[in-house]
Amino acid sequence: AFAPNGKHLVYSRENNDVILVRLRDGETKPIAGHGGRVRGLSFSPDSQIIVTMCSDNFIRVFDVSTGEEKYSREYGNLWGSQIVFSNDGNLFVCFTQIGKESTTPVAFQTATGKELFRLKHGNGVSEVFFSPDGNFVYSGSRDFSAKKWDLKDTSQPVKTYLVGDWVSSLIVPPMHPDRLFTMSRSGNTYVYDTETALYVDGPYRGAEGMRFMQMKLKTKPGADYFLALNAPNAVAAWPFAMVDMKLDNPQSLIDFSAALNGLEIDENQVLKVIENAPEELGKRESALSGGEALNRWKRWHMTGDEKSDPYQSMSAERYRKFLISQNTLSSLEAVLYRHPMDKEIVKLYASKLEQLSKKEDVEKDRRRRFGVSAKWYKTLVE
Repeated sequence: AFAPNGKHLVYSRENNDVILVRLRDGETKPIAGHGGRVRGLSFSPDSQIIVTMCSDNFIRVFDVSTGEEKYSREYGNLWGSQIVFSNDGNLFVCFTQIGKESTTPVAFQTATGKELFRLKHGNGVSEVFFSPDGNFVYSGSRDFSAKKWDLKDTSQPVKTYLVGDWVSSLIVPPMHPDRLFTMSRSGNTYVYDTETALYVDGPYRGAEGMRFMQMKLKTKPGADYFLALNAPNAVAAWPFAMVDMKLDNPQSLIDFSAALNGLEIDENQVLKVIENAPEELGKRESALSGGEALNRWKRWHMTGDEKSDPYQSMSAERYRKFLISQNTLSSLEAVLYRHPMDKEIVKLYASKLEQLSKKEDVEKDRRRRFGVSAKWYKTLVE
């Protein structure tokens, strides 16, 4: 963890050691007293306090200037643990995905260690996030839900957002306080209205081979986009909100698609957002090769010529054939929505479900559900 003022960092080792580093000169100081592996580390907003969460079922609070322990409190945690401070630093919340108190994040008063309140979920909690205005706290859990709590009364949640999958991470952006972004175990991001709890957008697709314990949504002050860290080998940048587009104005669409082109890692291993896509495409045009569709796409971006738009409308039958030709679960579901009584589509969908139910790289529970669904759909065409 890095101190907000940029003067220190603290890290833990597998041998249970915790080390505080002064960045100005590299001086190190041990943070002693841990009886197990430290899974969570956090600095207070004023950078004066460090809180550690240890698998010996204690959280400990240390003074940064001296490295001395101020106090410790019991908290039953084992894995997937973390600490988050309120915006003003007056309290912090401990939460864990696995452990004795995985269903009950606990808030402590920073100055005294007094327990202030407990949040309640039906399974391990993967994220706690304070609203930008400091009046609410959000929590996301493996019980398939996210919850919004009023800090004046945390006895019951103000709103419950039904995500339908384990919630791995969540954020409420300062510039869009009416939107809750949740990242599910699959890596997909879903957006909800914070006041009505209604689903409003998504999914923003995740990546393959992710570790749900490590996936996070991250943003920074002033940024109108967020990063979806699809650990361990992918990252995606998504806008918090669409720009104002006029659908009958091709140039407006081109400008939008050019606003955010992707990510690169510079020589210092720092992520950099690529902007100005037409210029970037011009630099890399020679590296892009493909058929006429790709050539049209390049011309569309480089020149703005509407005739080169590869996304022109197609007939319903042609679109149906295209979806079938993709032969993926998503494409078959899309065509099934449009033709729910088409036995040819139902048969293809059942076959795809059966195929996925036998893939070893698919999670066991999903394979089971795919198998059950395949048998049901087969009964419709036999």
